[in-house]
Amino acid sequence: MRKIALIIAFAHTFAHTLFAATDAEFDALKSEVAKLRGELNEVRKNTAQDNLKFSADLRSSVDHIRYKFADGKTASNPDLFSNRLWLNMKYQPQSNISFFGQLAYHKLYGDSLNHSQRGGGLESFDWVSSESAADDTLKVRQAFFIYNGKFGESLPFNASIGRRPSTNGLPLNFREDDAPQSPLSQMVNAEFDGASFQLSLDKVTGFSGAYAKLCLGRGLTNAKPRFSSDGADFAADESGTHRSNIDMAGLIVQPYYDGQHRVVTQFIRAVNLIGYEFDPLGMPKAGFRDFGAMNAATISYVQEGIGEFVSDFLDNTKFFASYSISQTDPESGAKMLGSTDSKLGQNIYVGAQFPAFWAADGAIGIEFNRGDRYWRSFTYAEDTMIGSKLAARGNAYEIYYTQPIATALSFQARYTFVRYDYSGSNAFFGEEGAPQKITDQSGIVKEASDLRFYIRYKY
Repeated sequence: MRKIALIIAFAHTFAHTLFAATDAEFDALKSEVAKLRGELNEVRKNTAQDNLKFSADLRSSVDHIRYKFADGKTASNPDLFSNRLWLNMKYQPQSNISFFGQLAYHKLYGDSLNHSQRGGGLESFDWVSSESAADDTLKVRQAFFIYNGKFGESLPFNASIGRRPSTNGLPLNFREDDAPQSPLSQMVNAEFDGASFQLSLDKVTGFSGAYAKLCLGRGLTNAKPRFSSDGADFAADESGTHRSNIDMAGLIVQPYYDGQHRVVTQFIRAVNLIGYEFDPLGMPKAGFRDFGAMNAATISYVQEGIGEFVSDFLDNTKFFASYSISQTDPESGAKMLGSTDSKLGQNIYVGAQFPAFWAADGAIGIEFNRGDRYWRSFTYAEDTMIGSKLAARGNAYEIYYTQPIATALSFQARYTFVRYDYSGSNAFFGEEGAPQKITDQSGIVKEASDLRFYIRYKY
């Protein structure tokens, strides 16, 4: 404040003396102004950094959802209203350290977790706690810091730890109208706690935008609760069937990105994955148990702009194609996806987004994905009321239209349709995930659709 007061006082002095000053005095005044301008810029810079910056993202939507069972029965909800709020936080105390946080709630109109019709479920499970429509409690969706540094002159790196930005990655972010996060969404779209380390490799390899990123996450802990009956609070719980932590390690490699063409690969291994087992009468036993591990690999290609300065339409068209495989690794004697043998699953995912013909800044998107019998993704937090389309063992089709309305305000209409070939698409990794060919069995969903309209404020 003292510096600002000096600047104001100097401005008055300058105004009174300017026209009476000699050339030497005028030069001295100019030098003093330049010095004070630099000091003022420093004050502004420090003031801008020395506080937490907030931004808001509020989406109100209505979904018309419908399910058709294999025996012809149907279930639907024609007017499922919901609100989703994200409160984003940023802070940069110095140029190489940044903090990012996000508080979130997602709830249905007129509902809460303790509403009698809900009966309790997995809405608060850690992988989806901020994605599921639950109640109006603010939850920590993200909380992490990034530290930037260099190994010599050619190896920049960043390191991060906390509640990870692990949903809405490439290429699903186009549909979500968001910047891409990590990791690739075809295989992993779930909330995680963990850490990452990224090396920029473009100067070393000579390939534009090249980097390698190691990610480590913990999806579920086996620690006992507070005030355990035996007094061993937070010790490892060896008494139940779920005895180990669920941990995931991933390697994301982007070999090339020049602003238009982008290739990204991802390799993961997750251990101690959970599911349900059943008694001889076919009823699920209480609680989760460990069934084994899973390996997965994904490669995605994204093209932002078709050709080079051909037309405005093609310049603003985006295209992507992605391929992913999953491989189960059951524990000895355990059945993952209904089998004691390792099973390989595959998924293809393609889509395009192009400018609307009838409205400025509007975008139309089309997407298709297909999973085979033993496909298993980790996409439990995908933002679709009928469950993850990317988890489908069958075909999923989607079309959407996004249109800005005013500054910070947008509208979207989206239709998602899934036709399942095999059961267990949205299950966990145990016996309940065993894929059965859907013919005329009762109680099994054959088709699901979701028509959504939303208004979104994002600033």
